[in-house]
Amino acid sequence: MSNSRILSAEEELQLDVWLTIKQINLNNRTRRNLCDVANVAKLFKELDYKLVEAHNYFSHSSLSLKLQNWETFNLLVLRKMGMTLSRQALEDLATGHLGAIKSLLYQLMCAERNGIRLRAGSRTCLTGTGTGIGTGTDVEMPDESIPIHTKVVHSCDPQSFLDAKYEELMRESNQMDNYISSITDRIKHLESVKLIKEDRINCLIENLALLSVRTLTMQILCRNPKWKQKQLQKLQQKLDIRLKKKQLKRQQKKLHKKQLKETMALK
Repeated sequence: MSNSRILSAEEELQLDVWLTIKQINLNNRTRRNLCDVANVAKLFKELDYKLVEAHNYFSHSSLSLKLQNWETFNLLVLRKMGMTLSRQALEDLATGHLGAIKSLLYQLMCAERNGIRLRAGSRTCLTGTGTGIGTGTDVEMPDESIPIHTKVVHSCDPQSFLDAKYEELMRESNQMDNYISSITDRIKHLESVKLIKEDRINCLIENLALLSVRTLTMQILCRNPKWKQKQLQKLQQKLDIRLKKKQLKRQQKKLHKKQLKETMALK
């Protein structure tokens, strides 16, 4: 497995020329697009349409899902091209690290110019007209010492294909399980909120009904002269009781003062 590497000045120049031909400008927007493997897969598909199956990759905004996409791409495409990347390199690509993107694009450029050989492919390698571009790339180049007419077609390794497909299906299954689990938790939360809201609504309805009954009762009673008279009598009785209490308190105070004066006089 290889990590992303820093390109030399010459390699940078070669990559800039290639990107200009491809009409690719590595600005912030392009970096955001290329950190999603679904967009990078299109560039590799231009190199060999049989190499990439577009239905395996979907655009995601989540970093963890982007990383899972890159892992799948690393397993199904880059490994066949002899460009297998390390975990750190995949994380750099998923986060849009400029150096990692340039390193991958440089390897893609070399594969396009010098031909690629699939490790587990079912086709002969593509041959180029020029010599190798730069050094230190991880793309497997055709062996110049072997005549073209002696190159053989490599048969696909069934076990490797089944392992890759199994890992892909397991990853999709785990993603689906996580999604279902999150949806289930969300449903439970909404159901609990719904019960709380229903209890609150029922309580408010009961209070409103009780208030309505009281209001109607008061309206009916207010229209009854006898009820009004009774209410006035009760109010008058309360006032009389309060006045009697005040008078009693005054009398008690006067009596208390008189007793104090008599006590002082005796002394």
